[in-house]
Amino acid sequence: MKIEKLFAAAAVLAAVTAPVMAVNESSSDPASVSPSGSGNTQGVVDPAESAANTTGMTGTIQSIDRQDNRIRARDGSGAVTEYKVDDRTKFRQGSKEIKFADVKPGDSITFWTNDDLMIVRLEIPPANH
Repeated sequence: MKIEKLFAAAAVLAAVTAPVMAVNESSSDPASVSPSGSGNTQGVVDPAESAANTTGMTGTIQSIDRQDNRIRARDGSGAVTEYKVDDRTKFRQGSKEIKFADVKPGDSITFWTNDDLMIVRLEIPPANH
């Protein structure tokens, strides 16, 4: 009798958890898709692209130090902050991918940084260039 109850409980548990497990393994799981829409077939989000780890803002580039890979930008409140860029930083102008060399002082930008003030994505409106 105890074995029958144990099997019945296991069957109920399997029936309840199977749909949840199927949803977590599907490609529509937000944790398996990068914010850029490129997706990630391993189901692991690149921390450099994770929306949960970034802060988005708008501003204007004040100066660029290409040797040290740094950008100083004035945000909407008027504060000027220095940010870092690296080879993982994504640069875009409208829908076009651009390079760090294409960014210049005076550009209006929308950008996302992580907790270390590293710019993970920087976008320039198409009309700027």
